[in-house]
Amino acid sequence: MTRMPGFQPGLALCAALAFCFSPVPAAHAGDRPYLVLGSAALEDDAAAWSLGGRWLRSGAANALQLGLEYGFTRATSLELEWSAERPGGGERSEREAELELKHVFNDIARDGFGLGLSMSLGLDRARAEGGDDDAGATAGPRRARRGALVQLLGSMPLSQAQEGQAHANLGWQRRPFGGGQGFVALGLERPLQGRTWGFGEVVYQPGQHLLHAGIRHWLRRDRLALDVSVQRQQGEGGWRNGVVIGVVAYDL
Repeated sequence: MTRMPGFQPGLALCAALAFCFSPVPAAHAGDRPYLVLGSAALEDDAAAWSLGGRWLRSGAANALQLGLEYGFTRATSLELEWSAERPGGGERSEREAELELKHVFNDIARDGFGLGLSMSLGLDRARAEGGDDDAGATAGPRRARRGALVQLLGSMPLSQAQEGQAHANLGWQRRPFGGGQGFVALGLERPLQGRTWGFGEVVYQPGQHLLHAGIRHWLRRDRLALDVSVQRQQGEGGWRNGVVIGVVAYDL
């Protein structure tokens, strides 16, 4: 990835994680700005819509994600997400649609913790090998590949004053190109100052790791939020640095 002058993803990541542990005044947290822990066991507002979008860059890859979520009750919600990714390096772009159903089993305010379950089905469409390239040969057909994701969700406040949250997800993923694999995701979020929150997450999956941290600033409290974060991923090609920028509107 081409870095911006003076921008060091590793230092920014450490700084954002440090902010999550600093003593700060309380504020109110909205929905989740995470990449994997977006399915956290937190109650949503009933009969309310939320709409969000974000741009991600990791190494030479770019992706755009759009999501629409509806909360049927405070414990049950449904989300539809569409994403388009261009891996870079001459590889072909991919598009994916995902439908997620989430349910929280207990009353978080009463019990002091939350347990839930998230189930997602995805459909990935990619250009077949030997198809058209950007320069123009004959286009190959797009192939649809299905995937599934199941997560057991856990969340709890960091203190009795509700100053921040800790999250832990245990999941299993069947990828569109075949094969299933488990993963563990851990995360923290804390108020920093005024309308600004800090957050961070760590994800472990055999052969793949993710470090992600940043800040969320409420442009309009509990209604409109801006997320800016950095990420560091390890995969088959080694470590890749990246950035994530997102905007989310709540209670539409």
